[in-house]
Amino acid sequence: MTPEGRRTAQADDVLAGQARADWADRVGRRTDAGSASLEPLPTLPAPAGLRARPGVGQVTLDWEPVEGAIGYLVHRGAAANGRFEPLDHLGRDVLAVPHPPYADTTCRPGEQWWYAVAALADVRSVGDLSPPVPAGPLAAGPAGVASAMVAINVDAGTVVGPVHRPWRPMIGSEHLSYLLSEDSTGGRPIGAELTEALRIAATELGVRTVRAHAILGDDLGVYRELDGGPVYDFSGVDRVYDLVLSLGLRPIVELSFMPHDLAADPTATVFAYGAIISPPRDWDRWGELIRAFTAHLVERYGLAEVRDHWGFEVWNEPNLEVFWSGTPAEYLRLYEVTARAVKSVHPSLRLGGPATAAAGWVEELLDYAEG
Repeated sequence: MTPEGRRTAQADDVLAGQARADWADRVGRRTDAGSASLEPLPTLPAPAGLRARPGVGQVTLDWEPVEGAIGYLVHRGAAANGRFEPLDHLGRDVLAVPHPPYADTTCRPGEQWWYAVAALADVRSVGDLSPPVPAGPLAAGPAGVASAMVAINVDAGTVVGPVHRPWRPMIGSEHLSYLLSEDSTGGRPIGAELTEALRIAATELGVRTVRAHAILGDDLGVYRELDGGPVYDFSGVDRVYDLVLSLGLRPIVELSFMPHDLAADPTATVFAYGAIISPPRDWDRWGELIRAFTAHLVERYGLAEVRDHWGFEVWNEPNLEVFWSGTPAEYLRLYEVTARAVKSVHPSLRLGGPATAAAGWVEELLDYAEG
């Protein structure tokens, strides 16, 4: 590598490190923190029957499901009388777990903890804590072997039931413009590796659709303004979606992030590639961009294809500050403008949401849509 190449690589490493630090600092912050316009739902009762089973290097918790819960928040404390704190299983943006059982792998042998669980009516409505139960992980034996050996006998000739494959409807991906990249990272080609990964997902795992950020990002050149007027170019998206379809997948069109020339605040960004998380500075131009983009997809790929096999969603996790620099009210407006634009192309096109972290803002969106 030339000295200039080494300096460029070092600068890229610095930027990537800064982006990772920025992400870690902001990912847990909620856009709606302190918002009086978002009222939490009534709290749910505490889950019954909490049980803790020690294992080597972990504790497995189980409890009775609570009707109406969208998830559960596992708490841990050093004593039976607290203080109990939500258990950070390094998810950061989503600490809730969808259902029991749950394995706490963050504890260490020799530690003794008390566990309690609360049900969530939504991400802001944490119910009452269950009565706490004590547990601590078991230590491993010599050379890392478990002190209690377990024998597992498998009868492959007996049909017990179907193998559920919850991954088949959709897989998440890095932003799809990477499919076109000829760059390398760690000596490995970015575009070729992402292409092969998606091919394997489709052909070997049976995945049907792929969801990714930033299809409206500036690296695909979808939108710019020239002499004060909007200019569209969907050729980059065409190359990406043609490749996705050739791999046996269909796209879930996440309508994000904001093009630079349309952003109210183009300095509000996330990730090393500078995805702009700002609301639009011109709502009419945003709506017309979405209408034109949707109409282009229907014209290129056919109404039946897009209507029956694709899906649209509005943004990504706007209830996290790291993904949306606007207010909750501005997101609801974004949803309305976007939905009207998509449906103006054809009312049967599928548009879901809100695509929020831990199912936040669902009630608010329903109330807004009814109002």
